[in-house]
Amino acid sequence: MAYGFRPYSGAGGSYNSGGFDRFEIDVAAQDTIEKNIWNGDPVRIETDSGKVVRNTTAVSSSAPMLGIFVGCEYKDANGEKKFSNHYPTSASNTEAYAFVATNPNQLFKVSGTQASAVFPTVTIGQIQPVVFADGDNANGNSGVTINLEGAEADDAAFRILGVVADGTNEVGSNTAFDVYGVFNPLAMYYGSNDQGLV
Repeated sequence: MAYGFRPYSGAGGSYNSGGFDRFEIDVAAQDTIEKNIWNGDPVRIETDSGKVVRNTTAVSSSAPMLGIFVGCEYKDANGEKKFSNHYPTSASNTEAYAFVATNPNQLFKVSGTQASAVFPTVTIGQIQPVVFADGDNANGNSGVTINLEGAEADDAAFRILGVVADGTNEVGSNTAFDVYGVFNPLAMYYGSNDQGLV
């Protein structure tokens, strides 16, 4: 089952806070995209406004992402302040802010899909692309996954470091496996010197 990217752990031995940063959402641009931002979605900086919108195209060094959306606050059409795990896109929203996991050393888990019912261990260490899909408005979770049989690319988004071991996931006979890994620094604003942020 798809759920997007979820913070899993921190890479290395540094302190893990599970923290996030707060960024203003580009309400008008997001309304033009006509998609909600779901919990676990990659988000990016809109070039014209410098504000956050949902990623809708492949994440790479030429189209880097800011981080993973983990929630938001906004005022609805009635001026009532809302907190939510996903952002319901509307041109009537105001004072909208996204909470984004931006640490390039953060490990994430995500559902990986393939045709075979056996986990492809060859993918461990590979950098694979993100597969975009709409999320679930009922629970707010993202529909984004990783293609475990995708074509590896040096500037793709996500390096797979292992399969989540819970006694079932790693030994199951299915075509979807929860995997964990880290985003390619070249595909992130905070990890790419080309973006001038580090």
